[in-house]
Amino acid sequence: KNDNQESSEDVKERFKPGDLVEIQGLTNNVSLNGRLAKVLHLRDDGRVCVKIDWISEKKSIKSSNLTAKWTLVNERKSKDQSERIKSLTQTVDIVRFKEHSIESDLKTRLQNTLFPTLEEAKQTIDLVETHLESIECVELRRKKLRVFPFAVFNLRQLRVLDLRNNHIEEIPRRVKELAKLKKLWLNNNRISSIPTELGSLKELEQLYLRNNLLKAEPKGMETITKLEGLQHLDLHGNGITRLPKGMEAMSNLENLSVGGNKLEEFPSLPRGVKLLDLRRNKISSIPRSISKLQNLRSLSIWGNELDSIPAEIGDLKMLRTLKLYDNNIKSLPPEFGRLKNLKGLELSGNPLRKFPEPILSLKELLNLSISRTQISSLPKNIDKMTSLENLTARSNWLTYIPESISRLRNLVTLLLTGNEILHKPEFLRKKKSLRVELPTRFEYLVCLRMRWRRIKEGRVLKRDLDPFGLMMLTTEIEAALVFGFPINMK
Repeated sequence: KNDNQESSEDVKERFKPGDLVEIQGLTNNVSLNGRLAKVLHLRDDGRVCVKIDWISEKKSIKSSNLTAKWTLVNERKSKDQSERIKSLTQTVDIVRFKEHSIESDLKTRLQNTLFPTLEEAKQTIDLVETHLESIECVELRRKKLRVFPFAVFNLRQLRVLDLRNNHIEEIPRRVKELAKLKKLWLNNNRISSIPTELGSLKELEQLYLRNNLLKAEPKGMETITKLEGLQHLDLHGNGITRLPKGMEAMSNLENLSVGGNKLEEFPSLPRGVKLLDLRRNKISSIPRSISKLQNLRSLSIWGNELDSIPAEIGDLKMLRTLKLYDNNIKSLPPEFGRLKNLKGLELSGNPLRKFPEPILSLKELLNLSISRTQISSLPKNIDKMTSLENLTARSNWLTYIPESISRLRNLVTLLLTGNEILHKPEFLRKKKSLRVELPTRFEYLVCLRMRWRRIKEGRVLKRDLDPFGLMMLTTEIEAALVFGFPINMK
């Protein structure tokens, strides 16, 4: 209630919603002298409803019938102070979220006095501003932010900004003020476009925009090509159909992740790319120009629509990891064997039907995954892959294990579940350090029933009557009888 002896008309003429007032009063034994309050609305009886924002004491004020005097803060001063206080509030939050070296006096103020008096606010603002230059890293993950925190634009030395897992919908144009920013994380937000001002960040080295709403050809996408210092770009999990032209000129780009999009063409890239992730797109072919990527060390292009591999892939001398699984590849070119530094190869989920011979030339290969490829046998000279440590060939049509596998001295894991192999060969029993996974008896008997059905219907496959298969025929019949499979002996 107004204690200035003013009429309700005078009050309505003097104040308006949004004004800042300085209060003189006492309630619940808490002094409000010098406190700032914001006018919410004016009542017909002359009372003013205010929100007291700056309370030092850890006591709650529940009185709604406070009688006090107030003084309207100068209009110009009010606006200026309001903006500075608003900026301070967000800066305080940032300081709380990220520990850094500041004076203990400032740290105490920020922790205990989020809303000081007018005089305390001035002092705290001045003290904070003297330390803004020292803040280089801000982490605001999972804070339910809906807008880009404008307070970070006061941090002129900011180098790392982490805003992952929020609800931010837009990158503001003021982002150009973060001239020294090197790493910007915006994963898992709701961003649908890229402002042209982002291209002004010449020192930016890492940009993460994974799992946003960048659909088709997003507005401002060409801005990325202006980031001359960019080394790592992550656009995974959007709906992008095409990358911008001019990416070949991004000479510093080393890591590019654009998996989980809708790309239909293999992008044109700078020669210096080392890691390339194109998983789960709609790419149907790899261009011959891939031979230009002489520094490429890892290529992940699984889950696409590839039906062949160009011979030029053999020119990638630095390639160490290649993931080609879940495509429609039927064979590998002879030049594939020139990948002398390849350590890991994943071909699972392709209709190869036959073990690719060029793989046997990969002397440095450590890990080979060739599951679900419909192969019916492993090559007898598989021991040529002298460095092989892990071989996975699950869910194929294998009926036996070649003895040459026992000569792979570095082999530690052999996974063959989902095939038609029942017994572990004697030559593998001697290798105590080798971990072998064979089909369970149930899996084997399921395969056996399918074999009997093919024979009965006259659809005999070559692998059904190979020498090893005929030799195991008696064992199969015995197993079928033991487990109660109905067999037409005729």
